[in-house]
Amino acid sequence: MGTIRRAITKDHQYLGELAEEVFSIYGDDYGVMIPAYARDVRVITLVYEDHQVRVAFIQVGFLEAPGNRRDLIADILAVAVVPAYHGRGYGTALFHRVFELLRPMRERGTITDVQLTVADTNGRATHLFRRLGFEITDDQYGTYEGAQKAIRMGLGPLPGSEDPE
Repeated sequence: MGTIRRAITKDHQYLGELAEEVFSIYGDDYGVMIPAYARDVRVITLVYEDHQVRVAFIQVGFLEAPGNRRDLIADILAVAVVPAYHGRGYGTALFHRVFELLRPMRERGTITDVQLTVADTNGRATHLFRRLGFEITDDQYGTYEGAQKAIRMGLGPLPGSEDPE
């Protein structure tokens, strides 16, 4: 299909433009926030290219687990697909690549959880996340700037691996 690679500086404008296009209904700052995350060393940003056209990206940040500074939580900060390319498996492919990257950390016990937040109005994304194994952990997590309810979802064992516990 295509290539998944780490984002580079030349991708930052693209990340901001796609974020602005797909996330603007949730708030005004995504066009600035997403490129800023891409510059942060605690965030992995992957870009999906199909025939040398950037069609999607995903970002994963790492947070200290509450009560234990040695454990980390992988937080899926954003996943976006160019609307004309929806339904072609790009989001799924990006998640599978992220799971491959996280698997060794999960097996060593470095990562204790994988989580994400989704708007209650984003049925397409929620369906994808459920299909990948995410479950709702907090259906009252907060509210987006665009007034949508924020839902927190967590992942049990990473797909394609045995949970070490």
